[in-house]
Amino acid sequence: MMIILARTVIMFLLVVAAMRLMGKRQLGQLEPSELVAALIMSELAAMPIVDIGLPILHAVAAVVTIFALQMLMSEVMLKNIKARQVLCGKASLLINDGKIMQPELKRSRMTVDELIEELRLKDITDPGKVQYAMLEANGSLSAILRPEYQPVTAAQMNAATEPSSMPTIIISDGKWLRGNLEKCGLSDDYIDGELRARNVTHVSQVFLLMIDRQHKFYLYLKDENDGSDLK
Repeated sequence: MMIILARTVIMFLLVVAAMRLMGKRQLGQLEPSELVAALIMSELAAMPIVDIGLPILHAVAAVVTIFALQMLMSEVMLKNIKARQVLCGKASLLINDGKIMQPELKRSRMTVDELIEELRLKDITDPGKVQYAMLEANGSLSAILRPEYQPVTAAQMNAATEPSSMPTIIISDGKWLRGNLEKCGLSDDYIDGELRARNVTHVSQVFLLMIDRQHKFYLYLKDENDGSDLK
């Protein structure tokens, strides 16, 4: 039993490390070569776990080889456009100025129902409102509305705007993140004072606290409290 557990831990950590080094992608965003590499590595990792008679070094060597081949292929695709098009394919124009490109839809093995479904997921119900819709190499659909149907921006209305900032987590599940607190240039006393002003007497009551550059508070309390966005 201990041998099986040890093999499982080793192969799990190895595959996780390999996938981590291959880059951050969701499963649906994997290129064909990345998907094949992930499937093969998972199969190779399972073999020494199921068959304890198989030397684990053989599986480790196979996983490392697949990983090295994938990294080499990635380098080739980064430097060679033709290789990237051959290995990953290229985007297909499915809608052009409101018109569905039926021949391209057939070449992409995509039905019109699937196209409409993908548009609905982007809150688009009428293909005629779409300027361009591209089926990307990773299988996702990109759609750009025609100018008259695009939402109005603050710039077009000459409206004054403030620069947005990414909130920084200060407290997570009742625990201080001191490094983030220092980056924001804030002190414990300041945060404690702001929490007391919001009827929070102890940091253990806080599920999540985030602060942006304008010192806007995003406070969520634990348990039965739903939490709220507090300025």
